[in-house]
Amino acid sequence: MLHGITNTPVQFRKFAEILFQRGANVLVPRMPFHGHADRLTDAKSGFTAQLMLDEAIRAVDRARLLGRRVKVMGLSVNGVTAAWIAQNRADVDTVVIMAPFFAVKDMPDWTIAPVARLFARLPNIFVWWDFRQRENLGKNSLAYPRFSTRAMACVLHFGLDVFREAQSAPPRARRVVVVTSAMDQAVSNERIGELVALWRRQAPGHVEAYEFPAEKNVPHDWIYPGQPDQQVKTVYPILLNLLDHTAEPADSAPAGIVR
Repeated sequence: MLHGITNTPVQFRKFAEILFQRGANVLVPRMPFHGHADRLTDAKSGFTAQLMLDEAIRAVDRARLLGRRVKVMGLSVNGVTAAWIAQNRADVDTVVIMAPFFAVKDMPDWTIAPVARLFARLPNIFVWWDFRQRENLGKNSLAYPRFSTRAMACVLHFGLDVFREAQSAPPRARRVVVVTSAMDQAVSNERIGELVALWRRQAPGHVEAYEFPAEKNVPHDWIYPGQPDQQVKTVYPILLNLLDHTAEPADSAPAGIVR
């Protein structure tokens, strides 16, 4: 399970515990430069999409030691990482790609590359997720209340790379599920739909898609129970069904949640 940018493995803790109780071994790696005690740290200035991907690849390799099947879930920026894993890792049973950050909501496709280049060249700026709550946002989750403009530029570039690969080759993971919310105010569902269409042309019948309907009012971070307007009672059962988890413990590894 791959958490979102400026967040921590705490984001997935509750859902991870549910899967553990159902017989799964669960690995929730910490994204590089995330989870520091100082929530206003500038350490995340060193973040790159390559470091995020490297950590995810190591996590998949470790997960292969924990059971007979490997299933990957990634949210938001790590939804892009999950899409890369779906594209490139044939040894993964299921990849659930959740609200991947390929573009900001309502962002035209033609602006993605120039915006990414611009913010990669401009001085790095830390922006409050919520200008009203500022440093008080996310205290209970240990999440950072600010994001880095260069980090977002890195992820936009990474997403373009995933699209380029998808144009010429089908996803290699055995099963791919793309999940969105009609009420997501953070990411472009249209851009996500373009990737689904690309993959379906490359591999008909291989890629599933599910969207939480508007009337459910599911927010962008639908995993962490502490989020305002959270709908985990609706979301968790659907995700469990989409993940199609079978409660069968691994033969060769001790059960547990690894963080």
